[in-house]
Amino acid sequence: MPAEPQTLNSLKAMFESIAEFGAFASKAMLDETASTAASVNDASISREWRIWLADTPPARDALYDVEEKMIALIGHKGFAIKQPFLEQHFCAGPTCSSKANMRNGELVMETRQLQSVCSKGTEAWEQVSHVTDHTKLPWVSLLKTVSRCDGIGKITGVEGLEALEIAEIAIVNTCVHPSFPGEREHLEHNNYLTVVVEGTSASIEHMIHKLKLTALTPFAIRNLEAHTELHNHNVSFPRFIASASGFAASTGHYVIKSMVAVGMDVSLTSRDVMVLHPGQHVEVIDVIPLPKERRLRARIRSPEGYITLTSQSQEKKPFHWAEPVAGPRRAIDPKQPTSVWSAFTELFAGDDHHMDTDDMLK
Repeated sequence: MPAEPQTLNSLKAMFESIAEFGAFASKAMLDETASTAASVNDASISREWRIWLADTPPARDALYDVEEKMIALIGHKGFAIKQPFLEQHFCAGPTCSSKANMRNGELVMETRQLQSVCSKGTEAWEQVSHVTDHTKLPWVSLLKTVSRCDGIGKITGVEGLEALEIAEIAIVNTCVHPSFPGEREHLEHNNYLTVVVEGTSASIEHMIHKLKLTALTPFAIRNLEAHTELHNHNVSFPRFIASASGFAASTGHYVIKSMVAVGMDVSLTSRDVMVLHPGQHVEVIDVIPLPKERRLRARIRSPEGYITLTSQSQEKKPFHWAEPVAGPRRAIDPKQPTSVWSAFTELFAGDDHHMDTDDMLK
């Protein structure tokens, strides 16, 4: 007896459901396998974690404590002290490390690109063969004195650990090669200290805790793009240059440090709508660098408009008009704007101000 059409349709729908489930299950198994493989590969990738400190007496004391722990762990002979050498780093962005140095009388250009940041905050960088010409960009020259221990995993028995390094950095006004046309970038300090741990993510995290490197964080430069506690102080060379030059910022709440005008748009020539005073708070919702004008502009939520976060005159250190802050905010009443011209009068009524005329308010 032939099956009724309704029965046939039900059977067909059932078989289609079974087929769909089979395809879904197969895809899920493949995805799980791929995810597991990616996790295994990620766990074995060589990564690095680097912390930077301005070279001050308290920071140096904290670093001495770390050095003692390193020596107790691997001994004096484990470290190789290199002769001071010069590197010229070009400001190619926080994810691109571009530098030049001289080796055996030959100019060597190197470019590394950030490949990934693991969930714990360590970073994987990879050297790229196709080198973009960054020599026209602003630059910073670093005179480095490095103490380094390679192959430390064999010494300590920590699987995946590759190297420990401590370096003293002096900022110098020296070009590696006279043909580089870019301008020198000025940093906030002339001397820095840095510690780097290289290896797998797990081995790096192990050494950070064993050597108590978190004791250095009160003196450390912060990574403004961090997403974990460990990543918060993992600052690569290009990110260090951006932060130490004052031209690095993130969104969030800021407190006004010096009187600054709010413009209608990002341009420095836009019409000013009001002036903000020291102590007032704003929320920054976007950050826009203006390299030619040597300004870091910010779009703020209220009053709606743009302000300058950081500016720099030629041969002068960066000046910060506003700084990140957390806590209660003093309200801004956009209905009672301050006259821009009265702000000029107030600005120069007191002690001498160290900014040039073209730096006023904008």
